[in-house]
Amino acid sequence: MKGFAYAASVLLLVACSEQAAIQELTGPSFAASRGSGTESQANWTFYPTLSDNATPTRLREDGLGEYVGGQCGVRATISWYQTSPSPTGDAFFGPAGGTAGSCGSTVRSLVAEIHPDANTPAGTTDQVLNSYWAFYTTQIMQLGLNASRTQDLLMGPTNNLPCARIRYDAAAGSQVIVTRTAGNATGTAGVWTLESTGTHRAACLQFAKGNKLVATGASYYLPFRARISEIKAP
Repeated sequence: MKGFAYAASVLLLVACSEQAAIQELTGPSFAASRGSGTESQANWTFYPTLSDNATPTRLREDGLGEYVGGQCGVRATISWYQTSPSPTGDAFFGPAGGTAGSCGSTVRSLVAEIHPDANTPAGTTDQVLNSYWAFYTTQIMQLGLNASRTQDLLMGPTNNLPCARIRYDAAAGSQVIVTRTAGNATGTAGVWTLESTGTHRAACLQFAKGNKLVATGASYYLPFRARISEIKAP
């Protein structure tokens, strides 16, 4: 019974985190600082292949190298050490929308390589998109060293696709695996890997009545792999 209650609480936290992501990614406060206290910054690296070192990724960096939280418009934070709002353990990544810093007019993006197949929306063409999709990877701080978790991952807004959002989820046969490879939740900076798994397909979602996201039945083959490196505040 205790195990069931714990699992239910984790599912509730993940659901709430996803709803918070929907609200923040559509609201005007995208680039704003969240509450008082100090969140960790993070650096993100997107790899050209999956961990098999053979399968090419189709969601990758824009040619300007590592995404450094707080620089060049990149917003990359981990909610854990701040005092308010209550820490969640979530890692947020937005390639654009934050403070540009010393980068002037440079705007970072993710590159999405789209190719039509039997499951993509009608009218899909071969294209390479500079995308500003943002997302939360939920509860990464709660993972112990070398521990992994398979979970959904919601991205958006996907204004350059015929979808309001895309999501790696079990219904599409594809979630993501997040693994802590260094650090802890008590003061040592962490490192994690994040990789799509299964079919590597991201489901196309649209908003329905009640602001609920509903799958359209279409999806995109978008394998990706990334590393998250925590930069703790001094």
